[in-house]
Amino acid sequence: MESGFLSQAAKFLQDRKNYKRWLAVFLCLAATVAFGTVAALKLYGQAMTHQVKVLDCQYTVHEHTEGCYDEEGSLICMQADQVIHVHNDDCYRNGELVCPLPELTPHEHDDGCYEEEEVLVCEEAETEGSSGHEHTEECYTLEQGELVCAEDGSAAHTHGEECYTQEMICTLEEHTHDDGCYDQELTCSSEEEDHEHGEDCYTETFVCDREEHTHGEDCYETKLNCEQPESEPHEHTDACYEWNEVLTCTQNEEEGEEGHTHTSECYETETVLTCGEAEPHIHDDGCYSEDCFDENGELLEGSRPSCGKPELLEHVHGAECFKVVELTADEIAAIDAGAALHIHSEECYDQEGNVICGHDVTHIHSLECYDEEGKLICNNGREEETSYVCGKEAHSHDENCFDENGELICELEEHIHDESCLTETEEPEWKCGKEEHTHGEACYDENGELICGLEEHTHDESCLIPAIHLEAEAGDYLILLEASGEAFPYTEEELRLEAVLLSEDSAEYQTTKKLVEESQGMEAAAALPFEITVDGENVTDPLQTRTGTLPEAEQGLSETAEDEETHPGEELFLTGESSMHDIFDLRVMAGEEEIQPEVPVKVSFVRKAAEAEQKADDALLDPAEAAGENVKIFHVDTIKETVEDMGASEDENGNAVISTPHFSTYDVTMDGAPSVQERSGWEGLSEYIFDGITHNKTITIRLTADIEVGTNAAGSPLKPVFADCGRNITLDLNGHKISYRSKVSFDGYETGELFIVGGNGGGGSLTICDSAAGSVSSAGETVATGAAHVSSCDQENRKLTYYKTTSTGVGEDSSALPDTSKEARTTETTTKYTVDFSKAGVIENSSVTEAQALVKVMTGGTLTIESGVLTNAHGRAVRTNLYSEGDIGMTVNLTGGYLVGCGKEDGNGGAVDFEGNGTLKISGDVLIAANKARTGGGVYVKGMDGTTSITVHMDGGAVCGNQVAEMGGGLRLQDATTTLEKCFITNNRAVGQGGGICIPWADFSMKGGLVAANNSDVGGGGIYFSTSAEDNIKQFHLEGGAVSANESGVEGGGIRIDTGYMEIIAKDGSLIYITNNKGNKNGTDWGGGGIFISDNSGRVKIYRTLITENKADGFGGGLGGCSTGRIISLDVANGASVYGNTADGSHLSGSGSSKHQDHDAANSPVFMEGRNFQDVFSALGCYISQGMLSDDPHNPSKVYPANWKGSCDYERIAEYNPVTNTPSQIVSTRMLGLSASPDDNSKRVTQSIANVFITGNYSTTHGGGIMCNGLLLLGESQEVMYDQSLTLELRKAYKSDEGADLSLNQGAFQFQLLDSNRNVITTVSNTSESSPANTNIQILLKYHYDSVNYDEEKEYAEYTYYLKEVIPGDTGMTVYDPAEYRIKVKVRKNHDSYTVGNNVEITRYWVYIEDDSVTVEKKQTDGSGVESWVPVTTTDKDGFGDHGASTSHHGASIVLGGTTDGVRDPLFTNISKTPQLTFWIRKTNSLTNEIIQHVSFTLTRLGTDQKKLVSDDLSAPGSAENPWIGNTDFAGEFSFMIPDVEGRSYILEEIIPTGYEDAGPWYVETDGKGKVSVYPATEKDDGTYEKNGEELPAGSVQKDGAVYELVSIKNVPIQYRLPETGGVGDNRYYTGAGIMLTFLVLSFCVYSQRRKTRGRRSR
Repeated sequence: MESGFLSQAAKFLQDRKNYKRWLAVFLCLAATVAFGTVAALKLYGQAMTHQVKVLDCQYTVHEHTEGCYDEEGSLICMQADQVIHVHNDDCYRNGELVCPLPELTPHEHDDGCYEEEEVLVCEEAETEGSSGHEHTEECYTLEQGELVCAEDGSAAHTHGEECYTQEMICTLEEHTHDDGCYDQELTCSSEEEDHEHGEDCYTETFVCDREEHTHGEDCYETKLNCEQPESEPHEHTDACYEWNEVLTCTQNEEEGEEGHTHTSECYETETVLTCGEAEPHIHDDGCYSEDCFDENGELLEGSRPSCGKPELLEHVHGAECFKVVELTADEIAAIDAGAALHIHSEECYDQEGNVICGHDVTHIHSLECYDEEGKLICNNGREEETSYVCGKEAHSHDENCFDENGELICELEEHIHDESCLTETEEPEWKCGKEEHTHGEACYDENGELICGLEEHTHDESCLIPAIHLEAEAGDYLILLEASGEAFPYTEEELRLEAVLLSEDSAEYQTTKKLVEESQGMEAAAALPFEITVDGENVTDPLQTRTGTLPEAEQGLSETAEDEETHPGEELFLTGESSMHDIFDLRVMAGEEEIQPEVPVKVSFVRKAAEAEQKADDALLDPAEAAGENVKIFHVDTIKETVEDMGASEDENGNAVISTPHFSTYDVTMDGAPSVQERSGWEGLSEYIFDGITHNKTITIRLTADIEVGTNAAGSPLKPVFADCGRNITLDLNGHKISYRSKVSFDGYETGELFIVGGNGGGGSLTICDSAAGSVSSAGETVATGAAHVSSCDQENRKLTYYKTTSTGVGEDSSALPDTSKEARTTETTTKYTVDFSKAGVIENSSVTEAQALVKVMTGGTLTIESGVLTNAHGRAVRTNLYSEGDIGMTVNLTGGYLVGCGKEDGNGGAVDFEGNGTLKISGDVLIAANKARTGGGVYVKGMDGTTSITVHMDGGAVCGNQVAEMGGGLRLQDATTTLEKCFITNNRAVGQGGGICIPWADFSMKGGLVAANNSDVGGGGIYFSTSAEDNIKQFHLEGGAVSANESGVEGGGIRIDTGYMEIIAKDGSLIYITNNKGNKNGTDWGGGGIFISDNSGRVKIYRTLITENKADGFGGGLGGCSTGRIISLDVANGASVYGNTADGSHLSGSGSSKHQDHDAANSPVFMEGRNFQDVFSALGCYISQGMLSDDPHNPSKVYPANWKGSCDYERIAEYNPVTNTPSQIVSTRMLGLSASPDDNSKRVTQSIANVFITGNYSTTHGGGIMCNGLLLLGESQEVMYDQSLTLELRKAYKSDEGADLSLNQGAFQFQLLDSNRNVITTVSNTSESSPANTNIQILLKYHYDSVNYDEEKEYAEYTYYLKEVIPGDTGMTVYDPAEYRIKVKVRKNHDSYTVGNNVEITRYWVYIEDDSVTVEKKQTDGSGVESWVPVTTTDKDGFGDHGASTSHHGASIVLGGTTDGVRDPLFTNISKTPQLTFWIRKTNSLTNEIIQHVSFTLTRLGTDQKKLVSDDLSAPGSAENPWIGNTDFAGEFSFMIPDVEGRSYILEEIIPTGYEDAGPWYVETDGKGKVSVYPATEKDDGTYEKNGEELPAGSVQKDGAVYELVSIKNVPIQYRLPETGGVGDNRYYTGAGIMLTFLVLSFCVYSQRRKTRGRRSR
């Protein structure tokens, strides 16, 4: 019993154990199937569906259109017409490429992509030498001085010329024989056809009955009319006066000048991209200019990038590139058996949706669809055999069709089947009745004459329609109509031609005849085209009031002259009979309906022979001529009163033929030119003024018709109209035109000068007006303000398009705004005006003939233009005489009218060229627009090199839309004193300096006016000002007005001051705005958005200024100064407030400048820290006040601090204490970067005080508001201190044990400069790269004028310094250099003063160092311990000596140490006791493989505990306190140099770039054999690091000829994307898993049931 119980218990326990085992196995298998299913579903294509994902990429590559290019063919869309794409597995299906994109691999520029080119940078032209000049006796004249005679000659009187008058006593009339005094008779009897009559063919007979006579002295009687008797007390002689010798020579004494020939120094080497490949590029916000964004910072639609790079993208197929297709089970099985898959695309269907690809949508090619050779034999997807009926074999020539010499040897004809090859076509039945024919060689004889009798003809659809032939008789004419069937396609009625010859007595005939004759000038002009009044009295017949008798030819008596050409406004003297007119009413009828042809038809007018012969006799015409040679045919619309010359031609039968699209009234005019003697209206006018009117008269000329100016009837040039000798002429154009055609000239004058004003020994005046001025129509529309607008003048249609810009910174009339309501910013609005002056009075030259000027002003002449239009397509409107006589100048008053569309690209002054002496006034509403010139697009003014005086006064008007190839788009002013009160000078353009105004040598005062929206490719977008002599500096006074929205290619978007003095001070309660200008658009120079001050003696003083809201892409959004510029801002009462400006710090100076100290600033961590360079930046000396503008600067409560933050000379500035006012000012000598943060109350107060606003300006580099390369004084400061700096440069060498040079990491070693008491002055570190002088250490010493400890006896201050390297306590594996150096510097001081402006005296103080005042010595110790100092060589000295107060003085520098074999000698040399290893890192995007720039990395050494090495010595390289630092460059690469020690480990970390997921750290390990390994790493909680993955693959890179190890580290961009599922899957896995799972469940159920059964039995 007991044994049975134990047996059952043991069995129970065994069953229980087996159950647990089975359960464990079941659970493991279940878990395996579950996890396997989930994992399989996460894989692509493993979902259990009958779907397949196929490539259906719809990515479109940009295709360039005409809109992608500008007028010059340059690409402007900035989109690439290709995409970077590398094929991957997604691009293939069953081994075949199905990707529609072409493959294009990414390209990265390397050294081989660039070539160096030499570019000429010398601004001096190659010239030959010139000889000098030395004054001789001929250079002087005697000038009468003071009376030195003691005699009184006042009572004496001797009759002079004024005491007598001359009276005419001669009875003869002055006469000189001319051509009119002779009569020519033809005596030649030659009848040869080739004979032309010459002078020998005529006999000249004298027919004049007048005697030649010229009045002489005998013709006059002299009579005394003086009432004062003669007296003889004393008569002064030459001896009674003092005589002075006066220099009259205009040349300066000077030595000869040497010529100039370009040498190698005249060229610079530029690196040019030549590979032709494009790098990947994606446009971001930085690729667009500021005006491409709205006020919310959103990119405006349609904006175009300005980065200059086309956007080249990379495409990798994503989920959007695929589509899912449902398949049947049979299709899936076929694919598993190797079938090819076809999925219908858009190309598989026609427009009606029918399948045209040949593939059955339910069919998939299987193995049975192909033969043994792999050729498709299945009907599905295979084109059916096509039956072609063309009888030709499809064939294209390949290389087998040509022999080795390239000769065609193939006998087959090239042919490609098309639709015409599928069906047989029958030859159509051509209805045209013509044979197809094209002239070939056989159609011409050996002389090239056509001998073929066939007409060239090619059949078209019209040849299928029967031709139409109609005819009708009318009077003496048979009229034939010939047309193709398409002329009348819409009628089935029978066509007929009706012709009616009008009776000469009918009203319709007379109306038609009159319209034709008036339109063709066939009737004599009734009168001259002008009316004249002289001194208020009308002149009824000007030609008959001329002095003397008109020559017979001028009286209209000739019967032989023929009228070859007539012009509007010409006086015609007619003889002979009128023209013969035959007038018809022609109609084409379709039944009873009159119809018009759809296309022009041919109509022939055939004269009946007998009648033609009779009419020829009546008209004394040859019958052949009567038949059509001299026939004109006109189509006349009597309702609209229009006449159209149909251009009749002669056919082979001599009939007149026309092609016409309509039928109505036609006038056939036979030989209709009467005999004419012509005198043009201009000839009558000029002759009358020149000959018929005495001097000193007031003359008014009023045009009554248009006048064309050409030659007279004899073909001779015509005279200009002279307003001289006291003639005061007013010309009223009265809405009519004076049109110059050719040949107006006179001795001593230029061709084309229609009016001469002044000169000829006396003054004169001309006033031009247009009493129909209101007929000028103008319309305007607002457009975007910018430099892209081009004004134009269409002379042919007399239309003008110009652009004018207004601003809220000035009044509506451009006057300066009053100082009452102040706004810091302005808004500019540009309006496009379209002007129609076709009905206005115009003086014009629109022909191809050059006219130097329409009006020329001579000595003593006065020209006034009140209204009307002057336009000259090939010259100027107004020009003055270059040489004026004495003090008698010329006057030009422009008070109204239009001077437009004038100028030559190689001339001076587009509309006005004022040279010589006199006054130019621009006022009223005169418009000078759309003109062009070489210089001075609108107006050019030039005195005679200081010997003559010109005054320019602008008090109104507008100078808009002019352009030049060189300087002064609107105006160029030289040797002229100019005042600008009011004027719109806008939208002008210059390729050179001065888009609006160029002032190369003149005093300029701007009291108002607007200079806006002008553009210069060089400097001074608005105004360019320059003088060229230190002893005669011209001045620019800006006292009111606005300079706004101008642009320049280089420095000075608004104003550029090259040399001279500029003062900006608002006067008379005015405001000044310098706003919204853009400078240095090409980005290669230093900048200057609002104002640029050159280092070439440019000096600017500004009062009460607010500088805010300006922007620079570099440094100094408000103020910028380069390494020659000095900024003084200490006066808080009248100086400047600078705040609220922005600077990106992203764009530095480039090839446009030789000064690159801004790059030094960018490489300074102290300067770049906090980006505190928003408002002020300077690379030289500055004095900046802590306070802003104040209304009471002596009251502490009224001082408004700027709260500056930033750095000064690479040191952080001290915080300002407003209580103690310390430090009271910030003084720099080398580098300054400041950002202001005043409170709101300070901003409000300072804006209320300011009356000069420099706001909203932009520079692509530095100085958004002002860029100073010279001297800038802000406020009343009259003392200028030029401090000095001294830069010590030296080289640090790092060598291996074998003496090889090793590269230096940034900041690897430190050096201390100590004063004479051995106190540390500064500590500096080495740089990783060498300077141009091959140095890597720089030490800056500063010397302020006030703090220099000057020894008056020695006349200098001496400073002593010591220099040594910092040697750490743990030198590690480096042997440090213990060398010590002593440096002595002698500093000197000086000062001077000069006067500017309104007697303002400026005192300048400066510090300087002579070139022999710096000594360097090295300490040596001999064997006995005695110390001595040994001199050290110094080289490359720069900036030493007394430069005076020159603004070009930019500090001194000196290099310590000489050179050996061209290599700089190091002052310190450290030895590495272990080899150094350099390895490179490349940073890329893990998805696109694009490089990632400007990513910062640190490399820190790990200790033996695998934690970051901590050192008490902050100078220990590689420690946690002093890690190595690297930044990826533009190629996404950087390098580290570390000791190559076996087992040495480091940790590499990065600052995660924006837009990427966290990456790193990485474990770096060296093996002591030149190999570095990089692994993913993990930091543990205890601070230790360990490897966490496989070693990163390493490549190689070549740098400077050496090969280094390169490791690529990838960053994953942040993106959100779900995993892809779906697809066919593999049923076998799931089927097997399901069977196994089912078996386990059944087994478990069976086992459980059996166990229960056994249990019941046992119980």
